[in-house]
Amino acid sequence: MLWIDYFRFDGEEIAFTRLEHLFPVVDKFYICEQRFVSKGVKKKALYMDTMRKRFEPYLSKIKFIV
Repeated sequence: MLWIDYFRFDGEEIAFTRLEHLFPVVDKFYICEQRFVSKGVKKKALYMDTMRKRFEPYLSKIKFIV
């Protein structure tokens, strides 16, 4: 059986707690981030790029979706 976890990411710290706890049992994480904030203004940079070092321990199982 394949276990998949999907969530939207907007820089929240809780995402890293989620990755840490689920990493041993989940086969693939799909993390989605938008290029625009809710007011329609484009972000200068994506959190998934600026926080890349925080994701390093989990990159083997992560697929980022923009």
